[in-house]
Amino acid sequence: MKTSVTLLEREGRSAVLDYSSRLVCSKRPNGAFSLWLSELSDLGNLRRLIARQVRTPGEFVDAVLSVNDWTDLELDCETIRDVICIPLARLDPDFARIVGHLARHRIVRSDPRAA
Repeated sequence: MKTSVTLLEREGRSAVLDYSSRLVCSKRPNGAFSLWLSELSDLGNLRRLIARQVRTPGEFVDAVLSVNDWTDLELDCETIRDVICIPLARLDPDFARIVGHLARHRIVRSDPRAA
């Protein structure tokens, strides 16, 4: 049985409609994670798979950041560390801790003053 949590939820507005975007993560019995984006608007609900069979913290961070390629969520390593790791810890506290450390390391590597 898989367990799921909402990692992040944001409201948005376009020229024609209001919408809500939710980044959701599930953990499968084999220990792998899946990520998907659920977008709810007046037009209905659209669910997009981001990644499945995510097994390493690096794969997880890369999958979350890949959302920026096709949405306006503007996710970064600080958001992963400060926001996403909190609900992720409900699925797997050790994995969330390592993801947080990796995100922090990527922030420091890009700007040593940011940590």
